[in-house]
Amino acid sequence: MKVICDREKLRECLAIANSVIPKKKKKRVAKPVLRHVCLVATKGALELIGSDLEVSMRLRIEGVTVEEPRCSRGSEVADSTA
Repeated sequence: MKVICDREKLRECLAIANSVIPKKKKKRVAKPVLRHVCLVATKGALELIGSDLEVSMRLRIEGVTVEEPRCSRGSEVADSTA
């Protein structure tokens, strides 16, 4: 996936998504699939999806340039945003 977008908008959305993702420190360990934010790059937009099975969120950043559309977990692209 290759996306060009406003870094500040991405950080804001990731912060919101992070509030929904279960933390490792909780007594109840979440399933691995729930510990990540799903990023979906489509034509002109980037969607961030997260859930803890009780609360779900979907955020959309419009006006991005998507050079390689696809879906991936946030952990796979974390190094790219640094």
